[in-house]
Amino acid sequence: MPKEIILEALKLTIMIACMLVTRYLIPWIKAHTDNTKLYALMRWAKEAVYAAEQIYGGKTGKTKKQYAAQFLYKIAKAKGIDITEDELNLLIEAAVGSMNIDGFLPAVLEEKTTE
Repeated sequence: MPKEIILEALKLTIMIACMLVTRYLIPWIKAHTDNTKLYALMRWAKEAVYAAEQIYGGKTGKTKKQYAAQFLYKIAKAKGIDITEDELNLLIEAAVGSMNIDGFLPAVLEEKTTE
């Protein structure tokens, strides 16, 4: 009799542990992994935009954005990260906005406002 009670208690404990892992641990790991990938893409987007500015300084924004999008897409694909064109555009626009706030493009901004 006591062995059966101990065995049932052990089964119940294992079931509860599996339920908790499924309910809390797996979603936490997935969210943490997704956030890590997002932050990595954000860093790469900023690098892509900086590189495009250095390479195509005098060219149009469309040329620079195309370079940055291709660069970022290659990085995402190499890292096994699925990304849509809209997501690429958002990351690039955020990186450009960050550059403008950081003062990376003050001369370009001044030229546009004086014309």
